Amino acid sequence: MRLFVLESYREHLKESGKGAANINQRLSAIRRMIRKAAANGFMPEAEARSAVSVEGVGAPGRSVGRWLSKGQAEAFLVALVRQTLAEKRDYALIALALSSGLRS
Repeated sequence: MRLFVLESYREHLKESGKGAANINQRLSAIRRMIRKAAANGFMPEAEARSAVSVEGVGAPGRSVGRWLSKGQAEAFLVALVRQTLAEKRDYALIALALSSGLRS
């Protein structure tokens, strides 16, 4: 399988109205098949490297989530009760999630 075949297939999928996730999933399966074929000697290694270099399709402008602003995160933490051990645990877990990129 050659590079231009996969690129043509990707373009065909885009033109047929398939979504970015669908196209990327299909390309990923094909890349895996090509890698396995090369590893088992069914296709030349150089041709396989070339074919798997076809990039997926991006989804520009698509938001994956919204981050809380610093003020919102601080207000959220201040509003939490921290009397019992379980409440302190919950506070610590939420603070950790907020500091590592929790999205709403």
